[in-house]
Amino acid sequence: MESYKLVSRCTVDDARDLAENNMSAFGRESWWNLLWTNKSLDYMVAQCARQYPAKLLSARDVTRHQKVVEASTGKAVGYARWILPESLAGNWLEARVPGVDEEDKMRYEEEFAAADWTMRGDLDVLKVPVREGIRKHAPKRPHMVLDYLAVHPSHQGRGIAGMLVQSGIRQADVLGLDISLVAIGGRALAMYTRNGFELMGQCLQDLEPWGVEGFYNTYFLVRHAANTDG
Repeated sequence: MESYKLVSRCTVDDARDLAENNMSAFGRESWWNLLWTNKSLDYMVAQCARQYPAKLLSARDVTRHQKVVEASTGKAVGYARWILPESLAGNWLEARVPGVDEEDKMRYEEEFAAADWTMRGDLDVLKVPVREGIRKHAPKRPHMVLDYLAVHPSHQGRGIAGMLVQSGIRQADVLGLDISLVAIGGRALAMYTRNGFELMGQCLQDLEPWGVEGFYNTYFLVRHAANTDG
């Protein structure tokens, strides 16, 4: 059985690897394909790779990035992005993406702007109840956000998501922070609840009005820090 390693630092050189992992993770989902009508997965991986250096450098003070790699190849097969409250930006620095010089930063920003990232324009209505759910269910005090979690489909069901989530939980507990997240689809709910997350609410949306079989279901979860009163 393949073994995996958690790497608590990503760099701009990981852009292509992370793009392939993250786009592939959702490439079979109806809602994902609805976003990118008439665009292939390979095409979207290429466009995502153009954007990722700038994304990895964005909000470096509070954003933390981790990956899980296949031990035998070093290839990324899982990824997590976390956001800290600004008041704790000086923490968990080992998971902060290293900076680059201004010339490279400008080049990455130009690539970001040039990438084709145009989504369907009639789907904004799906985001309205999601934004409302976040406003309603996220902790009111400063907390950590699990902003993105993706595991390559060839490696799902092997504990990779749990490795990433548990790593973030350890940091949150050290800092005394709750964690909030929005899960798209219900496949990971059992993993989250096993790791102490509580389902606060859900939003179930049928995609039939857009001519697609499937659903865009979002779940709002919170985990209270172990060393607080919750």
